[in-house]
Amino acid sequence: MRHKQSKLLSLKDIIPGILNGEFASQPYHMDVLQDIQAKWHECVGPELTRQVRPLKIYKRKLIVEVPHPSWAHEFEFLKHEVLRKLQKALPGIQIQEIRCQIATGSIK
Repeated sequence: MRHKQSKLLSLKDIIPGILNGEFASQPYHMDVLQDIQAKWHECVGPELTRQVRPLKIYKRKLIVEVPHPSWAHEFEFLKHEVLRKLQKALPGIQIQEIRCQIATGSIK
């Protein structure tokens, strides 16, 4: 099994997560998030890839970022199908739910 190299995170990004227990299984989450990001376009298609991006994993939930509340509303109708496709593309992932978060800036 190949070890994936994770990107470095700044302290200001991880201290809140440490304090609330979010990073208890962080290495697992980072690896799974990278796997999801690699399969994202295949699972959601070009239109959703432009508007919705996997952001983080928290307690078996995939948090995705959308640029506007209207995209969060639209994605609500699609999230179960996206989850099914992700589970098929990545057997064994422990994601049970997808939730949206509105971006504070523009998604690139």
